[in-house]
Amino acid sequence: KSVAEKEPWCKKASPVTEIGLLCSDQEFTEGIRDLPESEQGAMRMLMEMHYQFDVIDRKADFKKYELIVAPDLVSFDPALTESIKSYLEQGGKLILSHKSGLDEDGKGFVLSEIGNTYLGEARYCPDYIKVKPEIARGIGDMDYVMYERGSEVKPLAGTDVLAYVGHPYF
Repeated sequence: KSVAEKEPWCKKASPVTEIGLLCSDQEFTEGIRDLPESEQGAMRMLMEMHYQFDVIDRKADFKKYELIVAPDLVSFDPALTESIKSYLEQGGKLILSHKSGLDEDGKGFVLSEIGNTYLGEARYCPDYIKVKPEIARGIGDMDYVMYERGSEVKPLAGTDVLAYVGHPYF
């Protein structure tokens, strides 16, 4: 009875997704279980936060999304760089982690809009992250250990730094 009452509002309905989770592969053809751990982890985070999202590849229409998330390993070839640049110029938002946004050789970020210079792999593992109050909602005021080796970056002039890396004592 409860479902029957809601049926008129559900017919011809389609989900509204605001986030595109960009896969590292050239084209998304395999099952979800075959994605790298970083992409599976990003999917879990988005699901746990109850966000509507699509798993997309480089050929997707980025304009459909308010935000594109590229977790850890999405290198930017010239075609993807142009697509993302156009997307950002039209007001789109982009979240990158670890090595995402680097050129195909892994030497540097392809877009100045990223706001950082890539210096290479982090010098220390583990290291520690402390977030600034601007993004600390629900995060305790303490350093958090990062057990996996990250990337070291240097912010460009004018870039807002929202977290800091601390090095181990030994």
